[in-house]
Amino acid sequence: MEKLTDEERASYNSRVIEETLIKEASRLDRIESKLDRLTDVVVDLARAEEKLLTLERSRISVENVLDEHEEKLDEHEKRLNSGAVTLNAITKTFWLLMTGVVTAGIAYYISNAV
Repeated sequence: MEKLTDEERASYNSRVIEETLIKEASRLDRIESKLDRLTDVVVDLARAEEKLLTLERSRISVENVLDEHEEKLDEHEKRLNSGAVTLNAITKTFWLLMTGVVTAGIAYYISNAV
């Protein structure tokens, strides 16, 4: 084995350190790149979550409006049903009166004809 001089040893150590620093710099660049991509993904996830929250709020709002409309429709249905009962009673009364008028007219005609 040959002995290295101090200069050669220093040169060798410098090259080894330089190569190690280059490798480490490259490794750190890759790590930084991955961190940047992770940051982008986290930001995208946050945006997606915000959109989902907005959609959920909107869905709840629409559901509340639909519930209000359903209640109003139920009220209208009750009112229409009560109006139908009233109309039915008026119709029956009208036909009873018409039957009475026609019967009275026929009775009057028969009594005056004889």
